[in-house]
Amino acid sequence: VLAGATAYEHRKVIGKAAGWVAGKVGAGASWAASRVGDGADLVADRVADRVGAGVGALKSGAGTVAGGVSDLAGGAKDLVGELL
Repeated sequence: VLAGATAYEHRKVIGKAAGWVAGKVGAGASWAASRVGDGADLVADRVADRVGAGVGALKSGAGTVAGGVSDLAGGAKDLVGELL
């Protein structure tokens, strides 16, 4: 590593370099984990929004169908009343 350096000095330089690399790798891993967590939160929020909208549409559609069935039953009752 260093010309004319002692084994102790070599270990010291190598140790510092290894510590620096480990710090950078740790920081990168932390950053990546944070981004993955943010992405997962965003996806979960979007899915919840879509599911909520879908449930709302189903409820609205069910109400419309129920109203149509009620109107149909009323019309059938009126028709039977006119025929009798």
